[in-house]
Amino acid sequence: LDFWATWCKPCVYMMSRLQVLYDAYAKKGLMVMGVSIDDGKDRVKNI
Repeated sequence: LDFWATWCKPCVYMMSRLQVLYDAYAKKGLMVMGVSIDDGKDRVKNI
């Protein structure tokens, strides 16, 4: 479970790292859920 926001540069960087981790371990059951604390879904669409 990852809480993040578009204004948090380290958070946005970690999104790509979590994708790599997910790609490597999804078949073994790893699930990743990201929760944005931004206001409005339009900000999140481009990430």
